[in-house]
Amino acid sequence: FGTSSAAADALDDYEEGTWTPAITFGGGNTGQTYNNNTGGSYTKIGRFVHIHGRIQFSGKGTSTGHAYITGLPFTPSDSASGASSLEGGVYFTYQNNFMANEDRASVLGYIVVSSTSIEMYFRNDSGDMNQVTDSDFESITSLSFEGQYPA
Repeated sequence: FGTSSAAADALDDYEEGTWTPAITFGGGNTGQTYNNNTGGSYTKIGRFVHIHGRIQFSGKGTSTGHAYITGLPFTPSDSASGASSLEGGVYFTYQNNFMANEDRASVLGYIVVSSTSIEMYFRNDSGDMNQVTDSDFESITSLSFEGQYPA
């Protein structure tokens, strides 16, 4: 069997680490406090990043607007697929004290190219996409999530 320099270099850019996810509402985070369960980890292989995160409020604060998870460990690449600016995604593995006013809401997150945040949306019973906002969170909301994106 021959050796390939590409195969030999495949894992040269490998990194593991931690990151601290946070939430902003409309770009603000006034008065927010987090439980010590808040944190995250990542694995980067080549230009592909896998993230895990947990966010648990002990107080959501007073900021209002569209919800974003911030603090991604790497900036998503600016090479979009076709005309899309969405290059990564997040799925939620645990949700508590969250989306109380939305029956059967399916929450998801988009990672936009060249941004360091995750835009939060939900699909309602009619199949329409809606922005998650501060009103969908309770003071003690707890979320866990996994995601992938190219850096």
